Amino acid sequence: MLADLDADAAADVASTLGLDAASCHLDVTDAGSVAEAMAFAEQRFGGIDVLVNNAGLTHRPAPLEDMPDAAYDLVFGVNVKGTYLCSKHAIGALRRSGGGSIINLSSVAAIAHRSGNTVYSASKAAVVAFTRNLALELAPTIRVNAILPVAADTPFFVSAFGERLPAAAAEAMRAGIPLGRLCEPADVARAVAFLASDDAAFITGECLVVDGGRNLA
Repeated sequence: MLADLDADAAADVASTLGLDAASCHLDVTDAGSVAEAMAFAEQRFGGIDVLVNNAGLTHRPAPLEDMPDAAYDLVFGVNVKGTYLCSKHAIGALRRSGGGSIINLSSVAAIAHRSGNTVYSASKAAVVAFTRNLALELAPTIRVNAILPVAADTPFFVSAFGERLPAAAAEAMRAGIPLGRLCEPADVARAVAFLASDDAAFITGECLVVDGGRNLA
């Protein structure tokens, strides 16, 4: 099930995945929208086994004193409230399926900091705390883990730069990553697949850093 604020884009991607894929509109900041999406997923597939909280955005780098309040509200609304709402409304379906896994997308920014990134970093640190507390709360039936990736050249950065990651910014980020490259979507997808699988059956409350060593630099 692909759920996105851009329903047409979600449908386009689902159409490439065959008859076992479906899509719906989802605004993660709206409780009603989240409840409808979870009910649709459960009805369409007969249950929910894995929830991946992947919606997220950032802000333009700025000193805290210059940060627009609206940017704070939007970043925390999507990154923190969205994770809260989607998790809350999936728990019942996960239990009805006999258990399952919640995987939250945090960021290496939660543990490796950069000037001008305070609000985004704080929102992703909140996701880490949320993950670890919820893992305690939902054990032993539902596992809850997080992934902390480093920057990837995706449309995510439109919210920060008004465009895909500019070349100069990409090079500056790459220089701080010991493995010498930015993250690729597949790097994160593989980590998600692992944490969702039976190979991770004894893992909960963990925050898997997928950052090429960025947090070590």
